[in-house]
Amino acid sequence: MNENINPNQPFQEELDDNPVKEQETKPTPANENIISEEAPSQTFTQTSEEIAAKEESKFRRFLRKLIRWTVGLLIIFALGFLTAIVSYYQPARTQLRQATQDLGAAEETISSLNNKINDLNTEIQKKDEQINNLQSENSTMQDVITEKETHITVLKTMLSVNQATIALLNNKPNESMQALSQANELLQKIKEMLGESQTDNLDTIEQRLNLITTELKTNPSAALADMAIVIDDLAKLEADLFQEN
Repeated sequence: MNENINPNQPFQEELDDNPVKEQETKPTPANENIISEEAPSQTFTQTSEEIAAKEESKFRRFLRKLIRWTVGLLIIFALGFLTAIVSYYQPARTQLRQATQDLGAAEETISSLNNKINDLNTEIQKKDEQINNLQSENSTMQDVITEKETHITVLKTMLSVNQATIALLNNKPNESMQALSQANELLQKIKEMLGESQTDNLDTIEQRLNLITTELKTNPSAALADMAIVIDDLAKLEADLFQEN
């Protein structure tokens, strides 16, 4: 395309090959004008094609550069987007992991506390059972103690009446009166200890003691007889209440 065409080259070759025809093929002035007009036209056509090719090559290079820059920008944008996502979600993942660990630790603590609570409840139940047993035993012991105290009080009452009898037999009415007064006080304790279970018997004994107090001054013999009756009633009461002992 870029080679310069010499219009005289074909004629020169023919002349070299055939000297005889040199005179016949020598171009005339008219032919030279025609040839000289064709040469610039061919050169112009070739130059236009070269310019078009060059412009097309520049456009293609521009497109390639544009595509490269576009792809590069897209890659950079994608990397930035990924970096932003990682930067945004990484702390959240760390917090979530930490929260999961904290939750696991809290669950372990709760489980441990529940076990301790169960152990404490079991221990409390055991202590409650022991307390109930002790209270039952204490109640039983208290009943036994009350019974023993009542028995002793009845015996002391009998002893006081006997002392009053002896004092009266020894002609000591004042000592007999003191012994009867003590017997009356002990009888009131017995009434409190026994409650209403022996109300009638105790009321009868109390009335007779009051009668004896009056008889000491007026009729000592009757007082001695009534003292014997009181001693007998107290003996029966003691036998009814504490015969198994």
